Amino acid sequence: MTDESKSRQTIEYYNQQIQTFVENTLNLDMSELYKEFEVLVKPKGRILDAGCGPGRDSLYFLKQGFDVIAFDASEAMVAYAAQLTGAPVLKLSFNELEFDNEFDGIWACASMLHVPHFEMDSVITRIIRALIPGGILYTSFKYGNEEVFRNGRLFSNYTETTFLQLCSRHPKIKILKIWQTTDVRPNRADERWLNVLCGKL
Repeated sequence: MTDESKSRQTIEYYNQQIQTFVENTLNLDMSELYKEFEVLVKPKGRILDAGCGPGRDSLYFLKQGFDVIAFDASEAMVAYAAQLTGAPVLKLSFNELEFDNEFDGIWACASMLHVPHFEMDSVITRIIRALIPGGILYTSFKYGNEEVFRNGRLFSNYTETTFLQLCSRHPKIKILKIWQTTDVRPNRADERWLNVLCGKL
């Protein structure tokens, strides 16, 4: 199976499984991660919710007074997020981003993990371009080094070491914090996540 085919199947997974995904994730407590991000982003600034899923985080940031633009590659997620937030949601993939110096913060929670390893440098370049100088990126990945296709989805995993290696190729960003957390979903506490905050220089 090609990487392109895996990416298409990942999008189709979310189109078909949206109701289950919403039930499992919409009401999760993300407050600790929000705090880490918000303290670094300009109050009422402009945030890009990158790979927004059903719009849970977009809705939160809108309620905090941020100017939010959201996108997702799944048609079903775009429609759900637009209905939930009452705001426009773009249908885009990461490698279609064309923003230029527009965002104070980019929130990519459990979304860049579907970008194949070979595309990640290109995506990081697009994200850097989308941020204003001093802008903040938050992103998260399942913890590990492998790229796996599991249950209809592609996952690109990272550790502190491999993500630092990735960022070393992009001198316009600096890692501000990198840390591990456990999964906040019920009965998933044994799953670990890598969380990263970066700043654009």
